[in-house]
Amino acid sequence: MARDIEKDPLTPPVPPIPAEHDQEAWRRRSLMRQSYTELIACGNNTDPLPTQNRQIERNIRPVSQISVTSTIDVRNSRVQLKKSGHDRDGAPRWERDSCNPRNWRKRRKWYQASVAAGVAFAVAFASSTAALSLEALQSKYHGSQVISTLPLSLFLLGMASGPLLGGALATLAGRKMTYLAGVLFCAALAVGSGFGRNLPGITVCHLLSGLCGGAALNQSSATVIDLWRTESRFLAALLVDLMPLLGAVVGAVVSGYVTSYGHFRWTQFVAVCALAACVLPIIFTAETSKAIIRLRRHGVRNRPLYTALIGPIKMLVTRPKALFVSLSSSYGLAVIYASFIAWPRDFSAVYALNLGSQGLVFVSMISGLIIGAGALLLCNALAYNPRAETWQAQRAAEAEKLRRRTQRASHATITSTKTRKSGTSNFSRPQPQVPAMPKWSEPSSPAGSFSPRFMGNVHVIRSDMDASSRSQLSLAMDMEKNTCLAIAASQYLNSVPDNYTKHILPERIMLLLCKNLAFTDLCAALESYELRFDRVKLAKALVDAMPDMTTSQDALGRSYQMALESSRSLHHAAAAAALDEPLTSQSIPRDAVASLKVPLAPASWRLWPALPATVLQSASLFLFGWSMKSHLHCIVPCIGMAGVALSTLMIFVSSNLYLKETYGNTDGESAIAASMILRYLLSFAFVMFARPLYEHLAMGWASSVLAFIGLVLGAIPWVLVLTTARSSKERWR
Repeated sequence: MARDIEKDPLTPPVPPIPAEHDQEAWRRRSLMRQSYTELIACGNNTDPLPTQNRQIERNIRPVSQISVTSTIDVRNSRVQLKKSGHDRDGAPRWERDSCNPRNWRKRRKWYQASVAAGVAFAVAFASSTAALSLEALQSKYHGSQVISTLPLSLFLLGMASGPLLGGALATLAGRKMTYLAGVLFCAALAVGSGFGRNLPGITVCHLLSGLCGGAALNQSSATVIDLWRTESRFLAALLVDLMPLLGAVVGAVVSGYVTSYGHFRWTQFVAVCALAACVLPIIFTAETSKAIIRLRRHGVRNRPLYTALIGPIKMLVTRPKALFVSLSSSYGLAVIYASFIAWPRDFSAVYALNLGSQGLVFVSMISGLIIGAGALLLCNALAYNPRAETWQAQRAAEAEKLRRRTQRASHATITSTKTRKSGTSNFSRPQPQVPAMPKWSEPSSPAGSFSPRFMGNVHVIRSDMDASSRSQLSLAMDMEKNTCLAIAASQYLNSVPDNYTKHILPERIMLLLCKNLAFTDLCAALESYELRFDRVKLAKALVDAMPDMTTSQDALGRSYQMALESSRSLHHAAAAAALDEPLTSQSIPRDAVASLKVPLAPASWRLWPALPATVLQSASLFLFGWSMKSHLHCIVPCIGMAGVALSTLMIFVSSNLYLKETYGNTDGESAIAASMILRYLLSFAFVMFARPLYEHLAMGWASSVLAFIGLVLGAIPWVLVLTTARSSKERWR
């Protein structure tokens, strides 16, 4: 083995065996380096040996047999990938990849978003085209009132199941194929419903049509997440979130006139025309799913299928915040779908409107949606953007102060170290005041675990120092060590794509480091904050960031000191050869650096438009219910309808933006899918009991019941905004 190493000029020298009293310390360092090398070479695979056998093997392995020759090829390949801008899978880094949809031109992005919005409009339009034809179905097939509402209610139930089917199809085939398959099957089943000869057949076709349409509708918000970054997706999100509400209301308007001049089946044929108009634009779209693009272009493995199936359900069960926000945003849409069933009959009874005019009253909701979109644009431009820019400027100033303070502390420590090396006592001079930091203690760590206190060279305190000098030196050492480790850990954690929205600051890492945790406990603490990282890379970043603090010791002879320094330098060269060069700021993506210096504003600020909207929603329901009188003009209840639509849009858009910014890209997609499931489940329930509710309680009290429920659910955005305002300095969600 020694001969092979001598022949190979690329092989780094093997460090000499240290003295007896340093044998255990050097054994730990060598074993740490070897374990990092094995883990880096094998990726994230776990060691097949049990923990006990692995520990026995480490204890009996002599230091002289530890070599880095087995990792030379791995090191060379990793260096080449790093220089070429590729990741460990050999694919280009996603942030700089030309295939990344976020790097496309604006024209291409807006075409993709427009197609997604068109699909959302067409599916929502198809869901409500049968809303005002239920009485015709009841009279033709001689069914009860509840049975006649099944075509609409089961279509909504199918849309509630659509996100699960759409997520699975998008994981396997991509978003483009999900759009195409969902729209085509939804149109085909709508044709079957139009030619249906009995009510059960029509009902089943509506259920399956809603399932396929919901699968396509679910991908519209996910497409916006794929195309735009968090700080620039407001306009696209507003467009895509507006279409499901606008399509449902337009479908109700069309349903009244088509049913009055034709047959029930023509309402389905109109829906088929709207769905068919989306097929050709979908064909010219490109794939936007990150997993599918990397799988097709670079052969990178796709994410598991169960993540798409279980993710939305898990989000509703394990994330109370997502559950309550989704419930608050779903209520308004459920009220709108219930109005398609109950309110036209009251307009007919009070104002003697025919079927076409009954559908025409929903034009007031269209005007409310348009006004709501304008109000959201003004709120974003006049309230959110200026406040967010000010907040980001303050955070940037804080980060700059931290950087300067850390730089001054590091410079003072380095100057003190150089003075001690020159033989002049630095503690005879006036010492700078160092902020008190908890000192690292030396408890024994579990077997096989790695603690940052064992990293770097041993710092020896001279025996002739007084107590004050020792205390100040110890504080300076701990200050420098913790600061370097905290900055390195925060830079690496912010460089992980899944942590881009977390905005981890070094002060938060400092709090954990001052607790003197072992490396495994430190990783467990970071994972408890829902941070994602590779333990090997985090350990490497900590090792590379450890400052070199060496001092002289009177007890050591001059020759032994030189030999020890030589051995340390050789060991450092071997470790650097095995573990590749240290992580630098250039290896971190630009987006990560930008997010670290200028973090985004709190996600709860997106709920500002929802605060007045919750009050407006209940007030509009009261106005509509108690103004439905024959001596009052019909424009008064129509104003109440417009207020309901306006407030629903503001709550809906604000809640979706809040979920996306709170849970990031992957979890945000699951949160939006969970919100859609709850939204259409609630709409299904409201459609089933809306007509009996208004028949038994009359218009005034039935609308008042809905208004009181809206007041209760409207408290959710207020609670989130007020509680988050008290802890606005918190960075980890």
